[in-house]
Amino acid sequence: MEIKIRKTIKSLVQFLMLFVIVNGVESSCKGECVALASYTVRSPSNLTYVSQLFSRTIPEIRSYNPNLTNPDVIHDGTRVNVPFSCSCNDRGFLSHRFLYNASSGDAYSRIAGIYYSNLTTVNMLRDFNTYDALRIPLGSQVNVMVNCSCGNNRVSKDYGLFITYPIQSGESLSTIANGTGVNEILLRDYNPGSNFSNGELVFIPGRGKKSCYVPNHAFFHV
Repeated sequence: MEIKIRKTIKSLVQFLMLFVIVNGVESSCKGECVALASYTVRSPSNLTYVSQLFSRTIPEIRSYNPNLTNPDVIHDGTRVNVPFSCSCNDRGFLSHRFLYNASSGDAYSRIAGIYYSNLTTVNMLRDFNTYDALRIPLGSQVNVMVNCSCGNNRVSKDYGLFITYPIQSGESLSTIANGTGVNEILLRDYNPGSNFSNGELVFIPGRGKKSCYVPNHAFFHV
């Protein structure tokens, strides 16, 4: 009798552990939505380069950047919001996979820090590719994973479009709040554990094509 009870308890514990694991993954990574990548132009460039880098059309990008009046000239330091589809990958977190065609002399650090303006990291590139980090074969396709968010109903149901925002040197919680028009409390709630320091990625409620916030029930595909 005692043996049966122990077996029953053991089976129940195993079931509960499996339930927690499965439901934990589902609750943390589900759904699909449009997200925006806040891409900082590192040197004078144009929208043709940005559209090629992210495989998005110029009209798509311009629709989220009404301030870019001249697509042929983008000044150094300008942030460009690039739309992309955000969904759960096979590792269990929300992201999007961009493909980068390696040039001569490319390394993970250059791809992450310069070409993609810290929207991804060297560690992320290592995790999703098998190339030597310092010697990527010319013409190779590199998987560039960019984290994203579809919102959090427990924080607010008013927002459904989120910007993946790499924090730059000199920026802080207060400067980001002032620059985006999103109050500091809301930014903290959407980014628990973040210190809002240089190099961090945070998620910021963004604006749609008509400069209005998109509610989280208005998910659609890109």
